[in-house]
Amino acid sequence: MTKGNDSLANGREHAGDQSTLDDREFRRCLGQFATGVTIITASHEGIDVGVTANSFSALSLEPPLVLWSLKRSSRSFEIFRRSSHFAVHVLSVDQIALSQRFASSEADKFRGLSRGIGVSGSPIINGVSATIECTVESRVDGGDHELLIGRVRKFCRYEREPLVFVQGRYAVAADHPMLGETEQWAANSPDACLDELAPLFKLIFRSHYLIANGFEEQRRAEGLNISQNYVLFGLADNPRITSEELTARVFLPRTVADDAVADLVAGGDALRDEIGRLVLTTKGLTRREVIRDRWKGYERNYLAEFSQSRVDEVRRFLVELISRFGRPKQPS
Repeated sequence: MTKGNDSLANGREHAGDQSTLDDREFRRCLGQFATGVTIITASHEGIDVGVTANSFSALSLEPPLVLWSLKRSSRSFEIFRRSSHFAVHVLSVDQIALSQRFASSEADKFRGLSRGIGVSGSPIINGVSATIECTVESRVDGGDHELLIGRVRKFCRYEREPLVFVQGRYAVAADHPMLGETEQWAANSPDACLDELAPLFKLIFRSHYLIANGFEEQRRAEGLNISQNYVLFGLADNPRITSEELTARVFLPRTVADDAVADLVAGGDALRDEIGRLVLTTKGLTRREVIRDRWKGYERNYLAEFSQSRVDEVRRFLVELISRFGRPKQPS
């Protein structure tokens, strides 16, 4: 790897070569490449396994081949190594929690899921954007990973918007604003394609995306990226929690949350107590208050044209909606 020659006039340069490669910075560099989010499943001798992966890629149309890679230290590695098949699930925008479940160390990741069995015997999870069922064509040594190449035996595509992962955070796909007024859903012009009959959850995801990206300038003014911002507020609201508990609260993959924690600790905004639990320092709490003040001003600016009663009505609805996700689902 060689240092890039781009002047990077619009951003800070982070570079490394083979002699000075930093694992976290290299992972962040790779994070500039946007990917989908998949769950890969397999089964061997009655044991079902599944992992979250964004290393999935198409390889060939003739013959139909796909590939992905699995870390050798993964707890599921032996089952995937012995299995003759695997299934790829392309996640939809409402499946962040599912992505996090299969990225965690939870013992029974399939608990409570609606699923079936694929043509080759792999577990098939329902409700995704697409499924691709494969038999293992070949395996390739890839350093600390093994590369699995699969021959596609069956695929299904569903009309669901796929989940995206880029720069260490989940995102949704949107048309680029330079495509033209009749083709775009511009990030700064969400009115262009609004439809009152669109699925509510899709509108909620879209509004979250637009709001979070609109606040980016305010975060950067305080020297934070979006992942660090989530962790900062997560620790302020839940002091003295473990890294695993924090990951579940801030809706970030474990590696991304760990990177954000490391940055905050290095900058003096957070620390670990004597038993390894995380807590914000006085500096971190102060920074959080500054960000909160910026957020309040940002919110006031965008909500100024709406009546307070209408804002309160939406707030009450969202509070009730969020609370329902913590309740047992009632039979229909």
